[in-house]
Amino acid sequence: MNETEKVMELVHKIGDNARETISNLSDIVWSINPVNDKGEILFSRMESFASELLASKEIKLNFHCAPSLLKHEFGMDIKQNLYLIFKEAINNIAKHSGASIVNVSFENSNHLVKMKISDNGRGFDPSATNQKHGSIHGNGLKNMKDRAHALNGNLNFTSSSEGTFAFLEFPIS
Repeated sequence: MNETEKVMELVHKIGDNARETISNLSDIVWSINPVNDKGEILFSRMESFASELLASKEIKLNFHCAPSLLKHEFGMDIKQNLYLIFKEAINNIAKHSGASIVNVSFENSNHLVKMKISDNGRGFDPSATNQKHGSIHGNGLKNMKDRAHALNGNLNFTSSSEGTFAFLEFPIS
């Protein structure tokens, strides 16, 4: 690789990092605004994010949310942690899965929110995601688990060559 190519690669990485930082700041500002506490707004934002990203990768999205959750009020911490877990899962699918279909559902049962995300992609080995991949360290799953813990919930994955299934469950009042 010549010097010009190295510089251009670095410029692209800086641009990607800047865009990601702006997106993260936007998510934080959105999550602290009490106007956005309604479930209808939260789940609409989630569906919009997923549909735009997945459509750009030609991945079909099926999104379902229980009507009771659309009427529920979510505080800042729940909104932020739930949204960022969801966003990381969808980003991982778009970047790594090779899936053609993603199914997302949110249910409310016995004061528990249950998020299910499945895809028909190639799957992954969860034990291999924390190893070094070039210059990238896999912190996404750890961050998702930490966020689930902050929700007093559990996040589990099952993955095979036929796809991945993520299940998050946490209490709400």
